[in-house]
Amino acid sequence: MRRLVVAMMAALVLSVPALAQALAPKASARSMKPLTLRLLDTVIPEVRFDQVPFEQAVQFLQDMTQTNISVRWEKLKEAGVQQDVPISVLAKNQRFSVVLWMVLNYAAGSDVKLAYRMSGNLLIISTDEDLGKEVITKVYDVSDLMIRVENAERPQMQQSQGLGATGGGGGSSLFQNQQNQQRQQQNQPGERQPEMEALIRVIQATIEPDSWETTATGGGTGGVGAPGRIEAYGNLLIVTNTILVHQRLGGYITE
Repeated sequence: MRRLVVAMMAALVLSVPALAQALAPKASARSMKPLTLRLLDTVIPEVRFDQVPFEQAVQFLQDMTQTNISVRWEKLKEAGVQQDVPISVLAKNQRFSVVLWMVLNYAAGSDVKLAYRMSGNLLIISTDEDLGKEVITKVYDVSDLMIRVENAERPQMQQSQGLGATGGGGGSSLFQNQQNQQRQQQNQPGERQPEMEALIRVIQATIEPDSWETTATGGGTGGVGAPGRIEAYGNLLIVTNTILVHQRLGGYITE
């Protein structure tokens, strides 16, 4: 019997950023990436924020990355996030997107969720409630997360295949049964792979669980009418959800 192992099952004990990195869009060369993704991937050599006002921290990131950052301060103030909230973040050789999330999470605290939307070199920061009104569908290639491991299982021998067996050349091969079993175990067209099922469950359990619509298979805890849906087609995940969820999955959002 062939054993199917899902690499992403390890995500149950790993952090969400690791999952986001695995799902992040790929490009063969930096020059081929859209401007938005190139800016988000900009490596910032060092960040040392020690009780730095939020507004100054945003200005620093803007200067370091040559990105135009627009903060919807009125929305943030309504949510209780002030311009002078102190930020303490230490990072070295991290991507702009990573540092940005660290700053936003620190500024928001435990009661508020902040998010951003970026188009070209314009980045908008606001609350998740403000930016999350629009639901977006994106496609993620997760082929790198699928790993199949074969068991080195001893082939089953029929009595007629044993040593000393006689008969004509029409007898079955020693490995024929094993090969037939492998062919039968291959997924039929249109069937969802067990690895993909497990990956979808991991995503729904670790990234904004209440945003996913509850399905007949038990995925999602947001109930009927929740905005999030996730479907599989081959090694592609088709995800419909808010901007915040896509950003935590590693996707960049354009206008």
